[in-house]
Amino acid sequence: MTTQETAIHTKEWTIHGRTIRLELWPGRVFVPTTTSELIADQFSSCAGETVIDLGCGSGFFAVLAAKMGAKRVYALDLHKEACDLTRRNAEKNGVADRVDCRQGDLFDSLKGLVADTIIDDVSGVADALARRSGWFPEPVPTGGPDGADSTVRMFQSVRQHLAPNGRLIFPVISLANEQRILDAARQTFNEVRLVFEKRLPLPASISPETPPLSQLISDGIVRLIKKGSRWLWELRIYEARNGS
Repeated sequence: MTTQETAIHTKEWTIHGRTIRLELWPGRVFVPTTTSELIADQFSSCAGETVIDLGCGSGFFAVLAAKMGAKRVYALDLHKEACDLTRRNAEKNGVADRVDCRQGDLFDSLKGLVADTIIDDVSGVADALARRSGWFPEPVPTGGPDGADSTVRMFQSVRQHLAPNGRLIFPVISLANEQRILDAARQTFNEVRLVFEKRLPLPASISPETPPLSQLISDGIVRLIKKGSRWLWELRIYEARNGS
């Protein structure tokens, strides 16, 4: 993957040979993060599929999936501005005819529709850290006290929206309650497979020596690794299958 900054509110990515160029509204709509980019690296095929981009934000996965040949993409977000921006970016990238953006909580706007692939890049960071990280603008919901609430709630209804043998791609990070998320995933799916993992530096805005992070570490909710003078968090990307 290569990335190129083209303007203060515009960014271009080349992923699996497809180039997408997004208008971004920092502070108003979720901007794709390193986690988003690393999920995209693992998302190598969807030609002919129906895809759901859950928590579409700026439209990163919706536009990418359409560029990769998805026949239909449902881009879902709780916030009107995210839907407005996703529609704008789909139009700018020439894929508006295949991107259907709907406002609502999780899958509420789908009314029984199913997909071959669901990409879930919703919040998975403990509340006390989410705003400090710089990843989540104020309108974007965070993951609750242990960072797992949004993802665990997603697992309660996700199976209803996957076609037979459909797949869910989702991240789990060590800045949230990983075990709670994985327990929910394994209660929902027969197959939950780790496809990628990486250690990444903790944002400078968060210190492990001071509250709230020190308390979250002490409580066993957040897990960090120290390497030399740096503190690292871990990202893991999973694929869950809708087995019989």
